[in-house]
Amino acid sequence: MLMGWLLKNEKKQLGKLIKNAINHGLAEEIEQLSDHDYNTMSDQLHATLLDFLLHIEQLLLDQLEEVPVDDQTKANLTPTLERIDPCSIDVKTLWISLHKVKAELAEKAKSQDEVEKVNTVTDAAARRLLYKHILESWNPEGGLN
Repeated sequence: MLMGWLLKNEKKQLGKLIKNAINHGLAEEIEQLSDHDYNTMSDQLHATLLDFLLHIEQLLLDQLEEVPVDDQTKANLTPTLERIDPCSIDVKTLWISLHKVKAELAEKAKSQDEVEKVNTVTDAAARRLLYKHILESWNPEGGLN
């Protein structure tokens, strides 16, 4: 999700990041690679990509932890969260699902005319939305993704 968003919204920033890497030594490192080094790098590409993606995911989770969940969302979702078996779900999936629910509820509120209509989201609607996002991450063979 993050990579798609970055590609859609931050192409210039990604370009600047790559340019910065080139200006700070990447170009020299590439020029110094021998054929053997290049083949070794190709063999290690999978592990490097995995390390990079895991690091990006951790950075995203660290930043999401700083985003507050508003009181209305908490109040609507607390009963549902209390019924979830913590052994069957990881914190990351739950956190991301909560923020997806918050974003969807905020989007619905923006599309409504009056500020008062924001509070018309029922507990049941919020629960269904949370369940939907949690189930989207569920893998029957291995629990949650």
